[in-house]
Amino acid sequence: MQYSEGQSALQVIKAKNDQGDVLAELEANCFAIPWSLADCSAELHHAQVLILCINGRPAGYASLGDSGEQAELRRIAIEPQWRAKGYGRRLLAAMIDLARACGYRECLLEVSEKNVAALSLYASAGFSEYHRRKQYYPDGSTAICMRLLLSPELGRQY
Repeated sequence: MQYSEGQSALQVIKAKNDQGDVLAELEANCFAIPWSLADCSAELHHAQVLILCINGRPAGYASLGDSGEQAELRRIAIEPQWRAKGYGRRLLAAMIDLARACGYRECLLEVSEKNVAALSLYASAGFSEYHRRKQYYPDGSTAICMRLLLSPELGRQY
């Protein structure tokens, strides 16, 4: 997928299995407790990963795992300088499109109750809360479990 917005050229591309270093750099720039290079490399082999590029440079990524008939949005990251500009929304939309194309019935995710921006993004995309996990994260915050129904009439095609 390619877009052009003003001066910024935006691409969402499928990650290759040898791009663990790209994910690890994004992790380090986006999270206080980033995944390791080994974690990022493993993710590329066990999930579908899309990389958001702005002007040819990786600026974010998202990872979609498989739980049978459910997709799991495992990670979404946008570098700080690109946040609050609609790029996270574009990347999330691409992941939802990918989940639908794969025939999943629903997409699940977990997010900290403290991550107000992410909660707002997910709600605006149609995700709704279905469960809470008290004191789930290392800082003691609660995980909000959310789901988006994709195509209730169709199961995953095996």
